[in-house]
Amino acid sequence: MSVPDPFGLQLAKYTNVAGLAILIYDYFITLHSEVKWTWGRKWGIIRIAFTISRYVPLIGALMTSYSAVKTWGTQDCAPFNDALNGIHFLGFIASEGLLICRVYAFSGNKRVYLIILLSFGYLGGLCDYKCCPHQFQHLRPSGPALCVGGSSY
Repeated sequence: MSVPDPFGLQLAKYTNVAGLAILIYDYFITLHSEVKWTWGRKWGIIRIAFTISRYVPLIGALMTSYSAVKTWGTQDCAPFNDALNGIHFLGFIASEGLLICRVYAFSGNKRVYLIILLSFGYLGGLCDYKCCPHQFQHLRPSGPALCVGGSSY
C-alpha cells in the first residue's frame, strides 16, 4: 500500500472539477441546437442513444467531481465507485452506438460499413471482457476500501 502524492491528488481534483465546468459550459452553449433538433420529435433508438450519451456523462462528471473533493476517511467507497463505473460505461456504450449510427447514415446506409463497425465494436468489447478483469483485479481489495479522492487504496 503506497501513500498517494498530495500534489498529484490535488491536481487530479482540480482537473476533475475543471472538466465538469467545461462539460456544463458545452451543455449550455449547445442547448439551443438540442431544443431545435431533438425536442418535440418522436422517441426512437437514435433519440434514446443521443439523450443517454448527452446526459449520462454529465451525471458521471458530477459524481466524479464529488468523489474527488469528498473526504472519504474510513468510509467504504466501493459501492459509489461501482455505480460511477456503471454510469461511465452506459454513457460510453450510448455514444459509441450513436457514432455507429452516424457513420452508417453518412455512408449512404451501406451495410458493409455497418457490419465492419459492429464487428470492431463486438471484438473490442470481447477483448475488454476477457482482458480487463485480470489487469484490474489488484484494484479491488478484499475488505472495505479506504478511499482517497475517489480511488480505492
